[in-house]
Amino acid sequence: MRLSDDYSSGTATVAFVVLAWSPLSRWGAGLTQLYLVRVSRRILNVPMLLATMLLGAVSIWTLVG
Repeated sequence: MRLSDDYSSGTATVAFVVLAWSPLSRWGAGLTQLYLVRVSRRILNVPMLLATMLLGAVSIWTLVG
């Protein structure tokens, strides 16, 4: 019944979940990058940077879709 109500009103809860968790997960990725900079003494950790960029792209893609 709820799916039918959401469909008829044109709203979905997925966008709200993405809006809530996307900034938190990007914040966590940023903190992880800072931690890796201190531990490894490298300025740039390429795999972590790519993972953060992928996380941002998927978040935007989900919101647009």
